Amino acid sequence: MGRGHSSVYIAKTLVISENTVYTHARNIYRKIGIGSKEQLIQLLSETPAESEGEARI
Repeated sequence: MGRGHSSVYIAKTLVISENTVYTHARNIYRKIGIGSKEQLIQLLSETPAESEGEARI
């Protein structure tokens, strides 16, 4: 999601339901204190990766 992929794309790629994607996203948002995909993308753009080779969410 942090790369801008839609919930539908993520669900199809992981072979899970869209509802599962929404549930996990909602739980992640709650844990990090945000309320939307836009806020997630903004947070990720402000947070530098630990190292150059590290994958980002």
